[in-house]
Amino acid sequence: MFSCFKRSFIKAFYVSKIKKIVVKFLYFFNLLIPKKKNSIVALIDYEIIDDKLVPYHSDNVYILCRYILEQREDIKITYIPSNQFGGKSGRLISKRRKLYFLYKRLSAKIILFKHPPHVSEYYTKEQHLIGLGYFIPFKADYWDFKKWYVFYANILKDEFDLEHCSKYKNEVLEHYTYSKSQFDNTNFTMITSSKYSAKTLARAHNWNEDVFKILGTPKSDKVGPVNVSISQIFNIEDKGQKVVLYTPTFRDIYIRNSIDEVDKQAQTVFGYENEKEEIEEFLVENNILLVIKLHKSFPFYRELEKLHIKEDKSYFKNCYFLDFELEAKYDLSIYNLFELSDAMIADYSSISFDYLPYDKPIIYNIPDIEEYREYRGFSYEPIEDLMVGDKVYTIDQFKKAMKNIIEHKDEYINKRKKLKTFVNEVPKGKALKNINNYISEIID
Repeated sequence: MFSCFKRSFIKAFYVSKIKKIVVKFLYFFNLLIPKKKNSIVALIDYEIIDDKLVPYHSDNVYILCRYILEQREDIKITYIPSNQFGGKSGRLISKRRKLYFLYKRLSAKIILFKHPPHVSEYYTKEQHLIGLGYFIPFKADYWDFKKWYVFYANILKDEFDLEHCSKYKNEVLEHYTYSKSQFDNTNFTMITSSKYSAKTLARAHNWNEDVFKILGTPKSDKVGPVNVSISQIFNIEDKGQKVVLYTPTFRDIYIRNSIDEVDKQAQTVFGYENEKEEIEEFLVENNILLVIKLHKSFPFYRELEKLHIKEDKSYFKNCYFLDFELEAKYDLSIYNLFELSDAMIADYSSISFDYLPYDKPIIYNIPDIEEYREYRGFSYEPIEDLMVGDKVYTIDQFKKAMKNIIEHKDEYINKRKKLKTFVNEVPKGKALKNINNYISEIID
């Protein structure tokens, strides 16, 4: 291992080994602690705004918890920062508060999370670990990477020997995610939306399909619009524009880099040369308003937004960023804009699955699909079969697909309906109720 990875990772790796020994002792201590049946611990993601923690409103766990509290007054929920991918909220939490959170985790009957907790070996059979996920699989998951060393390139030595060092793949993944065996002594359940989702996740994570319950995904429930229009959010004149959401996912080859370490092409938002000039002109001429929501779980995409966003939140005319500041200000997420929009532009993100219940056109902007397929891979092949909309690889195709939206040319209506039932078997509006009823059965 010393010949493969940087010293900083080696140190962190062995420190984590020591922590796991401590956790085993914590398990025996936890056996003595009474469990409060009406106590729920919810691991959710936060963003830091003005040195205050603000929850992500599109977090599956947060959405469910808000619903539970509306239904039952006897439930007590403790929110604990998860932030497995980004927010760095730990610095705002005192040691005393962290000890309080630990006690809550040990005494709670139910632990809710979206992604499996990094450490969970201290939970007992008296407790129920319920994972809500945060996506319906589209791209390959962490344990199913084609080229895991691309994602973790920042920990590799320059003289990294792939053949020799690949034997450490599972140890690296366990360090950054979780151990596949850590749920053996717990009541572990993953809630998902379909047999497709369950089979895909089970294969990727080496889980038994028995741990899955098809109850739906909170985010896929129809999230209604907020009491504010899109023109009000961005403080612009309402000219009856067509509203299109653009929701690209991250690229693994960039996430560990700073914005200055990648070429100019990688610093674009849509992936095209001269995209500002060409897309701006097209949007203005055709009265389209484009709303960008970047995937900001990693520093690179936070820097990318800072690079392009103007003071008025625009990228250029008729094109605006929905940043976290606006989401916090208006108490909304990109999901609240689904109903207010006319179409979505996606790529390899499962958010396109979440958009299916709204029965609106989806464009897939995928100029780098072969490169993405090579280093990350997809949950299903050919993945194009799960892309129920125009697939664009050039800026001219991009504009043509947008033109189809304006002219109401939509040849994918039936394909969207079929895919909707394939990836999400639970009718919209039922997921929250289903999951709440399941939790109530455990508690009562």
